[in-house]
Amino acid sequence: MAGNVSHVSGPIQSFVFLDVEASGLFPIDAMNPLDDPPIPGSQRDLSQILLNHIRLTSSNQAPHIMEISLVSATRKAILSGIRKMDAVMNNDEADDQASLRSRSSSFRIPCNIYSAQIKPKMNQKEWTEYEKGRFLRSVFVYSREDLEDKNDFATEWKGLKLFLEQTRKPVCIIAHNGLRFDFRILYAEFERSGLLDISPIPNQVYFVDSYLMFLDLEKKFHDELRTAIQLLDWGRLSPQLNSENPLPSPQKMSSCSVDVNSRTHMDIISKPSGSGTLEVEGISVSALKTDSSTVSWKSQDTTTFVVPVEGSTRI
Repeated sequence: MAGNVSHVSGPIQSFVFLDVEASGLFPIDAMNPLDDPPIPGSQRDLSQILLNHIRLTSSNQAPHIMEISLVSATRKAILSGIRKMDAVMNNDEADDQASLRSRSSSFRIPCNIYSAQIKPKMNQKEWTEYEKGRFLRSVFVYSREDLEDKNDFATEWKGLKLFLEQTRKPVCIIAHNGLRFDFRILYAEFERSGLLDISPIPNQVYFVDSYLMFLDLEKKFHDELRTAIQLLDWGRLSPQLNSENPLPSPQKMSSCSVDVNSRTHMDIISKPSGSGTLEVEGISVSALKTDSSTVSWKSQDTTTFVVPVEGSTRI
């Protein structure tokens, strides 16, 4: 199960955010290491992890996609949105006296959207179990009647594939927890519909699991913060803080406590200040990867489906 692997040529030009509505979840085995919570910043063989997930669950036992949605935005539009966000934050900090009504922190990022409801190929037993789940839990949205007149996945894939083909390349598909769910269920639908050989994912399309990506980014931030705190000379800093902000007397503290408790219940949110902004101008998928992460499936010596989940490779 190998292929001709090549690295992404140039930065990602389009980001496509993927989400699916499904008939259920994959079963979780507490004794299976694959289902253990991921460790932030750890080295992972993502290709092998996804492949192992696929091997553990037959496509016939996997949940069915009932709705799939894609939101596509170009690199240029996202970077422009980030600059607008920075400007809004800077204006907020520079003009603390302005009323909230006079300031707007909302803006639009132009994007294209493709969404399709899908009639799953479920037998009577599967529908019965699904409807029981709908009755007990409100997480399942669609009834059998809702999807009765919809197209199956194979039919809707034609439009989805055209949407991806017309998106500026290279394309990065982003799904939160995609490694354990979205990409896994997508493969199952391809296998069930017989599309792996005849209508695979278009070229120059890559995949990123944003859940794992954010875990690693947060760990990097926390590590840097921990290092900065350890380098502080607390012996010199503490007396200075005490002199600038002396603790209130017990009487004042008691008075303050009474005053706060007498207010109506209200959450007070403090917004962090400072210029710690994430530099994104040089963003690329290769900067987000933790290792080489290409997944390929072969059928009759022909590579048919490729998922470089967090990374920078593509067959």
